[in-house]
Amino acid sequence: MSDETVFAIQVIGSSGEVLQTIRLPQSVTPPREWESKRIESAEAAIQEYIEAVKEGCPEHMYFADRALTEFRVWEGAYDRLRDLDLDVRFKQAFLEHWRHRGGTIRCGVCNDELLLGVLSRLLPGYSGSPLVLFRGETDANIARQSYGPSWTTKLPKAAEFARSEWQGPDPSSVIATIAKPEAILAEPNDASKNHGEFEYVVDRRRLTSEVFTLTGCAWSDREAINKAAVALDDALAGTATNDPAEVESLCSTLRDWATAHRYLG
Repeated sequence: MSDETVFAIQVIGSSGEVLQTIRLPQSVTPPREWESKRIESAEAAIQEYIEAVKEGCPEHMYFADRALTEFRVWEGAYDRLRDLDLDVRFKQAFLEHWRHRGGTIRCGVCNDELLLGVLSRLLPGYSGSPLVLFRGETDANIARQSYGPSWTTKLPKAAEFARSEWQGPDPSSVIATIAKPEAILAEPNDASKNHGEFEYVVDRRRLTSEVFTLTGCAWSDREAINKAAVALDDALAGTATNDPAEVESLCSTLRDWATAHRYLG
């Protein structure tokens, strides 16, 4: 091995003596400071998570959010994040964190009003056209109108979530709506598109169009769902504009499509 090194690690004994010095070559990435931390209090967990968000490192956020779970201080951490302003590049990093950990975050914070307020500050936003969006949701949440933040433009993906074990034993359905740009907090990043998720983060408090519950379909019938999705894509072709009046047209198209496919009673 060459004598040229970037850094060295010393193994220290209980009496302070150096037991071993490990010299690492230039090709080895040095460990990051947070990777060796022991978080031993609720306050330390909150501070670590806030620092990770400010740093814009998804791996650090994941490391820190496990401590939030351990000390049960998710809500406290997000309360501290209410007034945090992030550079757009850090917002993209937080979006990737949300893509992996959104369900855990929502369950941990357990306060949608607080969560949606923070997400509106930490996510990149959206400035495109109104969209037809779908979500696999439990029937209990549909009845309460407490829809979760993660939606998709892909009906088959929403159907997949409606029948997934993530929803637990509760009956689930697919819901659909038209979301205006101001209701969308983030559009899919490249990773979301590559995984076929096409996840849009939505603030349900800003939804102004009707939320349809699509019924009369076995969500395990993938062939029927895929055919319905193709038919909807055809019906929506060329309709997306920034004209607010177009939202009513989209609603009409969605309703007609849902009725034709017996998704509405």
